[in-house]
Amino acid sequence: MTATPSKRHERCRKAADNLITRCQDRAICSALRPLLTELPEAEIRARRYLPSSEGIWEKLFLRVAGLVAEYPCPLPEEPISFGASLRRLANHPDVNAKGVERRLELLLQLEQEALTSPLHSLIVQARGAKIPVDFRELLFDLDRWQYPDHKAQLRWAKDFWCVEPEADSESGAESLIEPPAETAAEAKEA
Repeated sequence: MTATPSKRHERCRKAADNLITRCQDRAICSALRPLLTELPEAEIRARRYLPSSEGIWEKLFLRVAGLVAEYPCPLPEEPISFGASLRRLANHPDVNAKGVERRLELLLQLEQEALTSPLHSLIVQARGAKIPVDFRELLFDLDRWQYPDHKAQLRWAKDFWCVEPEADSESGAESLIEPPAETAAEAKEA
């Protein structure tokens, strides 16, 4: 049974859906991508393609619009956090898992205003490896990034590092999902 999304979560979902739909047009992507520079000129050029928004939400929305324009991938069927996407990225054979892990560690320590550049580089890596990013969940997590409970950061950390049990279909016993390759090798050395 899935929980009913909060109004805030629903607002993030609708905004991300709108961005992904708009970013099917390459000209719109071209106009929105410069938002990642956070320069006023970029916002002026992109404004015609974006709905009106206010305050902190506006800055956040502009950042995510630039990220979606960078990688307008289809949304996964089931919601996944950015931490889960990064875990998949780290497990990709053509990706340096340690590099992804270091970037995530740094990302989790940053304030919301400083997230654009590190997020951008990870989105570019995900695009190169064709790892889906759930921009609905990303926008929702970034919207609550500054909360004192750090739920968004904890969610990403858990989804990246924590191994979840998987039920064995024949015996009903639980097995563990393999951690990223470097982590498994380090575990053997320890």
